[in-house]
This record gives sequence, C-alpha cells and structure tokens, in this order.
Amino acid sequence: MTEISAETARRSPTAAGERSEKPALLDNPVPGQFAAVGGPILPHDDRDPNSDLNPQIATRLSYVHVNLFARRPFTGISLPIFVGAKHLRHDQMLAITRRFRHVEPAFLAPGMAYGSHRLRTFDPAAHHAFAAHAVLSAAAALHHCSDGPSSARWRFEVAGEPIVAGTRTLPGRCFAWLDRDVVRLRAPSLRTEEIAAAFALGPRLLDPSLPVGVVEAGRAHLVVPVIQQALATARPTPGFGAMMRSLGARYAILFDEPALKMRCWDEDGVLHHMPIGAVLAVGAFRLSHGRSRPGIPFELGEAGSLEKSKALLVEAHETGDAVSRVRVGANVRIIACGLRETLV
Repeated sequence: MTEISAETARRSPTAAGERSEKPALLDNPVPGQFAAVGGPILPHDDRDPNSDLNPQIATRLSYVHVNLFARRPFTGISLPIFVGAKHLRHDQMLAITRRFRHVEPAFLAPGMAYGSHRLRTFDPAAHHAFAAHAVLSAAAALHHCSDGPSSARWRFEVAGEPIVAGTRTLPGRCFAWLDRDVVRLRAPSLRTEEIAAAFALGPRLLDPSLPVGVVEAGRAHLVVPVIQQALATARPTPGFGAMMRSLGARYAILFDEPALKMRCWDEDGVLHHMPIGAVLAVGAFRLSHGRSRPGIPFELGEAGSLEKSKALLVEAHETGDAVSRVRVGANVRIIACGLRETLV
C-alpha cells in the first residue's frame, strides 16, 4: 500500500495554510453560512483520481483518508473512502474493512441514476444500510479529487435512498453538509422520573425548562434535557433496554441546552459518539421548543474530553408550525491519498 501526502495530492485551489477571507465555519457560525455551500451537482467520474501516478493504476484501488469532525489534522473520526470500487464484491469490501481497522470505511461506485454515486459502508462485522458520517466523508473525498468549483453538491444512493450532500472549500479543510427530513415529534409514554432512573439519574438532574421528547428522524430518538452534571454521571441501568423498547426508541440522547453538548446511547446501552441521526434529532427538538430559530445555524458538541470532542453545525427548518428538515455540517480534513495495491 502506497500513500502520498494530502499536500501533494490536493487539487483544490485553496491549499492548507493559505489565508482566506471566507468565515471559518464551526469557529464562528453565523446566519447564511449553509446558504453559501451551494454549487452545481457534479456527476460521478470513473477516472481514478490517482491515475497520473502510475500507468497500471487500473488494477489498483485508490482511497482518500479523511478526518471527520476535525478542528485540526489527526483529530475527529478517521475514515478511508475508496473510490472506483465498482468491481469489488461484498466479501472483498468486508475483508478490506477488517484490514484497515478504521471506523466504517466507505466504498464508492457509479449509481443507477445518471451522475450519482452508490455508497456502501461496512464495519468489521457487516454492511451498514446507512451511515450519515460516511456520506459527509465521501462528499469531501469527491470534492478533494475533483477539478470543480469551490462549492458543489453530490448525489448518493445509499441502500436505495437518494441523498444529496454539499461541500465547500475552506482553508486547510472541506466543509460538508447533508439534509434529512424529520417525520414528527411526540411526547414519551413514560413519566420523566422513570426515564431519569433508567440513566441512574435523579429528577433534579433533568432540565426543568424543557420537556422530554421523542423525535422520529429516520429512527426514533429519545431526547432528555439535563443539567450539565448529568452528562458526566449518567449511565444506563439494567432497566434501560426495557424503557427504550416501551418508548419505541432506537437511540437515547442526554442533552445539555446551555452548553449545547450531548451524549448518546443505543437501545442496548452502548455509547455512540455523536451519530448524525442523533444530532438531527437535537436540531429538530431545539427548534420545536423555541431554543433555535429557523434557518439559523448553531454549533453542537459532544460532551467529553477536549481531544475526543466533536462539533457539528446544525440548522433546522420548519414548514408551518412543524419542523420539516434539519441540515448538519462538519469540517473534514484530507489526511492522505493512497493506493491499495493488492485486492483480496
């Protein structure tokens, strides 16, 4: 496996370290930032982005190594995005995933619709139907490999579902975003004391200014507003799974409104590091309760140590009195481009 640095492979006109008059997203989010992330939808390009490195490149698999949610290089989540993977079988992609030992690598191939990209993502055990962070990372990788404009949009097919993501060049990094529709918000069927007890929390650790709610954004997410101390002490109890099943929720989110920090567990009590679906749910929840304004982005972070913390820009929209969709964006840094010279 051969790697070249992102500095050598970068084709965007904005290189790392250059000064720019554009505002730094996630450092100072302001209204209209997402509106500037438009641009044309660019088609899938079957040419390998590293084809000029070796005339035999057609027999190899190229990838772009990215850091998602990264304020600086070598932070956030590390993912390889494999481009030109249309000839790979399911078992080959799974074997490559296990060899790379990264969080859910993504594989790109031409989609069924003209100009679209079929995206498949795996963990070491199996194929995932949908992983939003892979969509953001793949969009940034395509942006890096293209000779297109500084802002662009990309069509993906993920488990048969069409998804559009956008990208924009920023100094030393790329900003990527995607939209998701919100189905509805509902009140939980359990008392707040029972929900708090499932996290080993007392009622006084809940935020009295906000109700507990369930947001259905693809999957059902239980949103529990808490005070800051609760994020550090909460843990799922033996009754946590039963509580989640009774609510029909897939994920549970503890959310500190004043600090704009969150933690998230799945229905089995496994801690997840800020899945995009949970971020979308918090965006819809805040707008529905008047804690954010339609079309005005805010920065949401993960509770935890500074080194591991992640931040995303969230912007919710409404139609009438209901939340209709939420847009989520994050910084992506290109770390390296490489060639996988031996396929399994």
